Amino acid sequence: MTAGTMADVQARLRQIVDPECDVTAIVQVGRGSGCSVSRCRVHTRAGEKDVHIKIYERGMDDYSRLGPVDTAKKQFLALVELPRFGIRVPQVIGMKASAGEAAIVVETVGGGEWAHSARLRAAGTLSRLHQIRPADLSEDLQALVGRSCPNRNRVARGVAEYWGQLNRQHPGWHLERADLARKAGGVLASEEPVCSSPTLVHGDFFSRNLVTDGDVVVIDWDLLALGDPMWDLGHLLCADRCVAEDERREVLASYGTGAAQAGLRWHEAAWAAFWDLRDLLELS
Repeated sequence: MTAGTMADVQARLRQIVDPECDVTAIVQVGRGSGCSVSRCRVHTRAGEKDVHIKIYERGMDDYSRLGPVDTAKKQFLALVELPRFGIRVPQVIGMKASAGEAAIVVETVGGGEWAHSARLRAAGTLSRLHQIRPADLSEDLQALVGRSCPNRNRVARGVAEYWGQLNRQHPGWHLERADLARKAGGVLASEEPVCSSPTLVHGDFFSRNLVTDGDVVVIDWDLLALGDPMWDLGHLLCADRCVAEDERREVLASYGTGAAQAGLRWHEAAWAAFWDLRDLLELS
């Protein structure tokens, strides 16, 4: 069976949710990088239930370098353990691994419209995440987090990719946009800051992985690792490209006193170069 098809999803849900359940509706909401995510209406012996199922296939883009099964296991354990630290996550239903692949099922979270207030609440959630001591996690989750490769250098790689595309397609761009060339060149010539006190990091903390339902529910913990908390904060401030300076100040106030300003400035500069280079490519 091909992973992510109706038949495959129903078979996996019967293993995890209810051996007699039937999928009455399915919408694939994510596909790529060797993973598929589907939203399903499931008829069980207890009634109708809306769930999300994520399937981790062999050959997935393995950013954490854990492989499909251990990545799913890490996400499962995170969903079980993080609520006691004040982190809202989807209610996990179960996980099943076999033949080098895995699937995890969670209850669907109803989401509202993303708004300024949600980013402020998300900053408070992020601060709580960064204050969790790894030693307070279960031994299994500690081990998986410790083995996970943190999601470093991704924005700098994007800057380098756009720089290369511009050089190939428009060799004189750096003369016409010397200001941008200096800014982007400075990012490429510098090293991403190395955090002296790594914390738990989500790795992809922005609106796509933050569901609002009156509060903020954080989804997709595949990249959970030990790393630089300013990576997460930079993501929250810059990955949506819509945060004005006054909102930035409010987000930092909501996050609290732990922001390392020098490190954060590097991430903000990298994101600014990323977006400006992309704009130039799209206009060319």
